[in-house]
Amino acid sequence: MKFVIRPIEESNDNKPWLSATPDQIQRTRYEDPLVVGGKIQIDLTDDELKWIQEQTGYNVTRTCPDIREHDFWGKKGLGLLTLEPYAKVMDDKNPMDLIQLGLARASDTVCNKQKDGNPGICPGAMYELISDGDDVVAAASAAQQRAKAYAEYIKMTNAQKVHILALLGKENATGQSQEYIDMKVEQLVRNQTEEFLLYTNMDKKEVQVRSVIEMAIMNRIFVRQGTQVVYDDLVIGYDKEEAVAYLMDPQNQKFWLHLVKKVNEE
Repeated sequence: MKFVIRPIEESNDNKPWLSATPDQIQRTRYEDPLVVGGKIQIDLTDDELKWIQEQTGYNVTRTCPDIREHDFWGKKGLGLLTLEPYAKVMDDKNPMDLIQLGLARASDTVCNKQKDGNPGICPGAMYELISDGDDVVAAASAAQQRAKAYAEYIKMTNAQKVHILALLGKENATGQSQEYIDMKVEQLVRNQTEEFLLYTNMDKKEVQVRSVIEMAIMNRIFVRQGTQVVYDDLVIGYDKEEAVAYLMDPQNQKFWLHLVKKVNEE
């Protein structure tokens, strides 16, 4: 059985009674399993734990007097619940994924959509577990896109982040702090994944040109007259696409460099 663990967002099935994804869910979160009476709280059967131990050789028995001294429970990459800032698709045929499933079911941080999908059941949850067929297929597709977007985000320079914010966030973040820019771009990755990937797959110079046009309009360096993009009395293009072509033209590079300098000074 495939299943998905993902952050709960306001847009996910319109569930305002669950915790909306807070800004702090931007990095991988690790959660120790709960220990009660010297036993690990994990929602798996004894047979499932036995199978995991046979498959991996790890000591996954429930008995755990002190998690700090255990060689499996509470160790990153092993017996520790790992919660990603995007939808993560897993399969219970994989023993380590099955561990994640059991820990997620036992965690107050994760809402089991099929079991707890009623108002008030898990008001403190920040993530949700999806294990129903059709929902998993949809979430898996979204997860793959989100993972691609995060991979692209990690590789971006600060200048590229400013460009993508101008295009998708419609704001000029030049001069803003690194923390602010990262926070805003990560919001785009989560909420506008497809558009984000569209621009990250585009020619980098074209992305820069398109973003500078947006910033020039925001800063009133360019004026929109109907569909036209105008600089002083010069029509840069009769629409944005023509303006892009004009600024991409090597013959207009002197004006392009002047424009970039002017935008950065604003």
